[in-house]
Amino acid sequence: MSEPSDPREPTPHMRRLAASMSRSRDALRTLPGMLSRSLAPSAGGKHRIWRDLRLMLVALVPFVVAVVVMVMRGGHGAWVIVQAAPPPWQADAGIDPRIRELIGETVVFERTRLRGPDPFACKGARYREFDMAVQGVFQGALSDDPRLAQRAATLGLDGPEVRTLRIDCDNASFDFHRVDNRLLLMLDGAILRLVPR
Repeated sequence: MSEPSDPREPTPHMRRLAASMSRSRDALRTLPGMLSRSLAPSAGGKHRIWRDLRLMLVALVPFVVAVVVMVMRGGHGAWVIVQAAPPPWQADAGIDPRIRELIGETVVFERTRLRGPDPFACKGARYREFDMAVQGVFQGALSDDPRLAQRAATLGLDGPEVRTLRIDCDNASFDFHRVDNRLLLMLDGAILRLVPR
């Protein structure tokens, strides 16, 4: 009866793998190459354990950072303000220059805060998404309008309800109305249009 082989003894396949890796010195200089080389059999393999652990930790750092960023940001994405216009029912109204300056700015809906220019920057953001009756959009500006359907349709609000993202912050509250791939918001008498960044 033959003696059982020593499990610590490298197999011929492992020897060929180790020889092949040792010939590719350039590849072994990379982090994956170093990890592969550290897993190859060697006489002093035990003393490599700590080095291997350090290499694995270094390799995991980008993934940990990515997960932390995703958890911190969460929210509803980043949006760019592309237009500031008077509402259809006040087409001749002027737009505050400070509102016009917001065009091109980015608003980021993070998990616990709203990041962007004033007045959007706020902490302690609490999100709620719901269907709002079209009469209630823009702080109820259309509720007393007898030509409600026509006014709403010019903004793309052609149904009885509109999906609304309400953000309550410590210092303000905003209602962003979803129309196709855009968000509409009324701010200081102007309607802002936002698109995904």
